[in-house]
Amino acid sequence: MSSRVAILVAKAEADAVKVKNAILKAMQEVDGVILPEAAIIEPIVAQAAAAISPGGAAIVNTVYAWFEACAKLIDAGGAAAEQNLANAGLDVAAIASVKALIPQLKAAAKPA
Repeated sequence: MSSRVAILVAKAEADAVKVKNAILKAMQEVDGVILPEAAIIEPIVAQAAAAISPGGAAIVNTVYAWFEACAKLIDAGGAAAEQNLANAGLDVAAIASVKALIPQLKAAAKPA
């Protein structure tokens, strides 16, 4: 199961890079135009991403939500939470990867 998820995430990431590169190329081709606020162009970017990889945004959003939920659980529950996740069948390396990123997530969440 975890290898299928990894493949889906890798495909979504590769597709996201394609979308980013296409957007950057389009922006470079538009000369002298002042871009509107990001909120205005976000739906267009989302449509472009969906055209390249149908469902890709949903996969990425789901992965981020799952990751955040696991990070909160591991952070709050410590070793007991890690063991419960392992007992539930989650790969121990995946648990360790999430745990390793918790300090970075906390640092990023702090106001500047």
